[in-house]
Amino acid sequence: MNISSIFLEKLNQDLLLIVGITLTTAIITWLFASIYWYQKSKKAQNQAIKKSRSVIIGQITEQIAPLLKNFPFNPKDMVFLGKWVDYIIIKDLHKGNPSKIIFLEIKTGQSQLNQNELKIKRLVDTKKIEYRLIRL
Repeated sequence: MNISSIFLEKLNQDLLLIVGITLTTAIITWLFASIYWYQKSKKAQNQAIKKSRSVIIGQITEQIAPLLKNFPFNPKDMVFLGKWVDYIIIKDLHKGNPSKIIFLEIKTGQSQLNQNELKIKRLVDTKKIEYRLIRL
């Protein structure tokens, strides 16, 4: 064997070692990335399920609230809207003597008013309300 063939053989061994280390590093990196993204997507999926359950429970609660024993309004005075305002209540309408109109929003747990609900609340608070009749 001459020096050039020994050098080429050593170079081939070094190249194989570098390629092997590079491939091993790439595979390990891919495995860690796959585990990370799997865990992240699982967490996001669980959060979405939890949020969905919370929304469904809130919607059910809005519907059954008037049936609860200590609910402060008569269900006969209530009209369910369910979007932006859950109920419009015309207090004492069932007695034939309406005394007040109430916009009622029902929330459960830690839920807050969304932007549209806040805007509607501000309109009611500032008495920017009107009644219109349209004849067709």
